Amino acid sequence: MRAARAPPATRNLAGEEVCRPGKIDHRKVTAASLVGRAGDRENMARFGGTAGGRFALVCSVLLVARANEVVGADGNIIMGEVASPPLVEWISGAGGFLRFSDTGSEDGPHAVASEAVDAGDPIAMLPADRVILADYHLMEELHTAETYVPNFQRLCVFLATELGNADSEWAPYFQTLPKPAAFEGKLPQYLDDDAKAALYKVLPKFKEDLDWENFYPPGEAGVVIYDPEIDSRADAVSEWVSENEDRTPTAVFTTDEYHYAVSVARTRAFPREKFHDCLFKDRAEPEAHAEERAADTEYVMVPGTDALKHDSSAGLTACPGWNDEEGTFAEGVEEEGKALVLTMPAAVTAGDEVAQRHFEDIRKCNYYVWSTWGYSIEPGQFGNEEENHDCLFQTFSVKTSPPKKAKLRQEVFDRSIAKLEGVDISVKFQEFVDFSISLEGLFTSEGLTNDHYLMIIARALLLNERELNYLKEHPEDDVSEFFTVANELRAMNLMAKLVNEAEDVLNRQGCAMHDEIEAMDPDMKAHYKRIVDGSYRVATRVRKDISTAALDAVIVDSDVATRKLLRKVMDEVMRVDKPLLPCALLQYENEQKAAAKKGKTADKEGEAMPKLKPNKQGVVRSEHRTGQDRTGQD
Repeated sequence: MRAARAPPATRNLAGEEVCRPGKIDHRKVTAASLVGRAGDRENMARFGGTAGGRFALVCSVLLVARANEVVGADGNIIMGEVASPPLVEWISGAGGFLRFSDTGSEDGPHAVASEAVDAGDPIAMLPADRVILADYHLMEELHTAETYVPNFQRLCVFLATELGNADSEWAPYFQTLPKPAAFEGKLPQYLDDDAKAALYKVLPKFKEDLDWENFYPPGEAGVVIYDPEIDSRADAVSEWVSENEDRTPTAVFTTDEYHYAVSVARTRAFPREKFHDCLFKDRAEPEAHAEERAADTEYVMVPGTDALKHDSSAGLTACPGWNDEEGTFAEGVEEEGKALVLTMPAAVTAGDEVAQRHFEDIRKCNYYVWSTWGYSIEPGQFGNEEENHDCLFQTFSVKTSPPKKAKLRQEVFDRSIAKLEGVDISVKFQEFVDFSISLEGLFTSEGLTNDHYLMIIARALLLNERELNYLKEHPEDDVSEFFTVANELRAMNLMAKLVNEAEDVLNRQGCAMHDEIEAMDPDMKAHYKRIVDGSYRVATRVRKDISTAALDAVIVDSDVATRKLLRKVMDEVMRVDKPLLPCALLQYENEQKAAAKKGKTADKEGEAMPKLKPNKQGVVRSEHRTGQDRTGQD
């Protein structure tokens, strides 16, 4: 047999080499040696390991230890217990092990190494039957010939069934999970209806993640979920049976039971691809619902390790045994997926904290981080200056009169958008029909550079007749990138208007929900304010990018018409028609407007309101206000 290929070096976000070829010789690390370290050689056979060297280590997850440093509770995972004695015993009884434990500190649980672990050595091993896989085989009874139940919803039903079952085979694991009350003060899904309604106005993208019913399985699956404050269990079941041809429900839960299961699944389950799809390789693939299964995400819950806190300086690696670049196992490595092994990138001593990375994207929007894990992240919080989770959602909503040369405009747009990978947008330009479109765009801390598809739409919409004629004669050209100075300035002027509108919504609606914000749990309020402040920072960055790009464009072409366009862009970037005032002044301004319509004055005798003075740029400032106004200017 040829010697197995060593996996290539893998580096973390800091550029440090964390997995070196030959650091772990997978030919020497057998199931026998790993199980032996757990003091349970007798269970070796259940992983397919032999003294001869059959290999059970099919995938490895890289963790990071930060020597004797504890990550604060703010901005991290909703904690339960970490590596409780019953959990450790339950895992070791199946031949696995955990080499970390709870610190027992007063400020909450933290996972720390319970013994010294050398660089590249495993800190945990979990047999396949100690890992929950949410794929087609989990809760198969939910499927019907016509109905496919997505994997995440199936996982939620499984958890809702088992979490309250003291006799569940998973009880040692479930007992370590956070209790329902731990989620209520962290996850925005638990906000009351009034607070949610107000939040949707400020941060509309939240709506799809905060509505519990979006996580309910299809009605045909036979899962009855009822609110005991409205219906009795018997009435809810009876109603469902009468609506479903006298079928018997598959499962019945209260809303609290099911919402708790959703909270656990969202905060503790990871996509299977995080582990390079290397678990359960021998699972049979059914023929039914093949198309739905192919498009669905499978999820994995890994007991013990799912309680590790997030640290983006941690990372995932596939060594030993997996070549990340080629997507293959090294020769001689057992691929059946008998166990999951987690390794340390650097040597640790007992007491060093252990963390993992919940997600890979160092610019993942804080909207998603908060609604999924119950925390948010400050820019550079984990020592990486490039990491920034600020974001701004903007609805790209435009309506114009029928565009000229609609057919040609459509051709230009189609060939331009085709150059973007993973973007599927249908935009129709039609003769004699008003152009109307409403799309959601996401600006991140990278500013204007990451929203190529919105710029393509803007460029195509704003092409003049001369530019269209040129593109007709030159089919090799398009508007996927900068086309002409005039076209670019028109597009950037539109983008500046959209960003200003988004910031105006943040300010106005944020003031409108002032009471709801003040009533939030302190952690909720902190995350909300962090996200809103981040949105303002992104809006400022986008406007700065627009002004810089506009000035750069004019260097290429600076005739009179172009300079007029530049002035329009710069005016829009600097414009504050609706100044960002303190909420009290906004309320006063609205009262004045309302009173003016009735021919009255809203001023009450004896009230002294601050005088508002416009500065040279037309930005209204209050004489009583302290701090810097948000004007979009440097």
